[in-house]
Amino acid sequence: AMLLGKIRGAGVTNLWLHPGDVRDLFDVLPDACLSKVFLNYPDPWPKARHHRRRFVIGFGIAVAVSLVLVATYPLAKRVTWYPQFVLGITFNIGALMGWAAVRGTIEFPALLLYAGGVFWTLGYDTIYAHQDKHDDAKIGVKSTALRLGKNTKTAVTFFYAMAAMSWMLAAAVNEADSACFALLILAALGLLWQIKTVNLEDAVSCRKAFASNIHLGWLVFAAFIL
Repeated sequence: AMLLGKIRGAGVTNLWLHPGDVRDLFDVLPDACLSKVFLNYPDPWPKARHHRRRFVIGFGIAVAVSLVLVATYPLAKRVTWYPQFVLGITFNIGALMGWAAVRGTIEFPALLLYAGGVFWTLGYDTIYAHQDKHDDAKIGVKSTALRLGKNTKTAVTFFYAMAAMSWMLAAAVNEADSACFALLILAALGLLWQIKTVNLEDAVSCRKAFASNIHLGWLVFAAFIL
């Protein structure tokens, strides 16, 4: 408001201000119509006197949260039966950081992508934990494998269903094309294959199911990048 007042007071007529995203103007302005362009970004550091301003702080929040989670994760197996959940919210924070770095804030599709990653991690790391469940029980280390026991497959089915649903919703909200959905369907079939084929009492079978998530991860990555 102060800047606009000074512009009017000085009688400047060859200066225009656009309050939105400058990229919106690229397709409508004729070539070589502007001699100079100045871009102003929101102040990333909140001040008490500017507390009503809208700051783009999504990336900073994601970084701060990730640092806290990374510091606390190694202790999770000593205090909770669900260290795989702690791993999930730690390991997948990159989805929020990447989105915030590109868009300047954390939006709903990013939260859905993150949630899908958390549920996916809960599933595959629970399968992985079944390899070590006997040793974990002896030394007093906790895990979802020990907590869920014979109900593991039912729980992992729920985790994987929520992961697939979250990714599909993220794609839908972001108006993705058919190729994205096709790749996500292939990923969902890979999750189903794990549930159907894994033998939770066989370490080799658990390792094979766990390792298959490498290929599945590339499918999800491609779905949201292409």
